[in-house]
Amino acid sequence: SSVLPWAAAAGAGASGGLLADKLVTSGRWNKTTIRRGFQTAATFLPACVLFALAVLPDLEPTAVIGLFTLATASSALCVGGYSSSVQDICRTPRLTSLLYSLTSAPAALAGAGGVYLTGVVLDRLHDWSLLFGAIAAVYLAGGIFYSINYQSEKVFD
Repeated sequence: SSVLPWAAAAGAGASGGLLADKLVTSGRWNKTTIRRGFQTAATFLPACVLFALAVLPDLEPTAVIGLFTLATASSALCVGGYSSSVQDICRTPRLTSLLYSLTSAPAALAGAGGVYLTGVVLDRLHDWSLLFGAIAAVYLAGGIFYSINYQSEKVFD
């Protein structure tokens, strides 16, 4: 069961990316709307699931695994959102890779620090509910910020 969330995320990410590409090439919606939609799903769905985990601490282990799998898989929809949005705002592939690395590096560092802080909180408080609630809040804040601010127009030459 430990690989299930990540396998589901791989499938959801690939499917979400393909769907976003189809929507872009169809021309029915603009890229800003598509990216915002996928990123909204990739942040708000996991936030809701993690909030449920925070307020329902006595769930059966299989329910927790199912909900965590749903949160992880839905977060992978960012492939059609933020992960693709960097190429939308750069005019050249060279800048796309540079900008993606510059924006991903802080996230990777925060993730590494988050693992450490998770261990500290669990060692001291033994409370997963607090952690799930905090992570849900971060998902919500990030999703709101992206949804308000992202525009797909080219910015970098």
